[in-house]
Amino acid sequence: MRLPTFRIRTLVVVVAISGVLCLMAVATLRWVRERELAQRRATSPLFTIPLSGGRQRVYAGTDFSLTVPIDMACAEYQGIDSYVGGCTSDLIQLKFDYGPFGDSFQSLESEPGFHEEKLTIDGRPARLMIVRRSPDSEDENYLVALHVPKGYLSLSAQCKGLREVQIVREIASSITFP
Repeated sequence: MRLPTFRIRTLVVVVAISGVLCLMAVATLRWVRERELAQRRATSPLFTIPLSGGRQRVYAGTDFSLTVPIDMACAEYQGIDSYVGGCTSDLIQLKFDYGPFGDSFQSLESEPGFHEEKLTIDGRPARLMIVRRSPDSEDENYLVALHVPKGYLSLSAQCKGLREVQIVREIASSITFP
């Protein structure tokens, strides 16, 4: 039994209209979210949005965003030729520098205990470097540095221990660029 051509055409039109309406709804939701983010950026270039699981999303102006633990306090710092800020807690002091002249951390390569990993951050090649500091030093036990040359991002973190190093790795993997 064949359906009349009229019914097939009507069905095709209904399916097409449904698809268009779904696309319009998704576009509207994206527009509302972008508008909300733009309003927040207008009042403060650095702001956070709480997430589930004890995390918060940090928006560093329109340049990039990252996810950090909720107990980290974030702030902007005065930069000369770049956007500078950081997030700190009792166990991690993280700083970032977004600009074309950020630190590539090449000086770390000659330090004892240097370890390097090649990563991809939001589709861009990156270097994650870890240096174990001596326990009797006034500094933290580990320095973790991230350089994303095609993203103009340099990030460094002083960490108390290996658990905090893992947290900084998770922070690095959460970075997104617009």
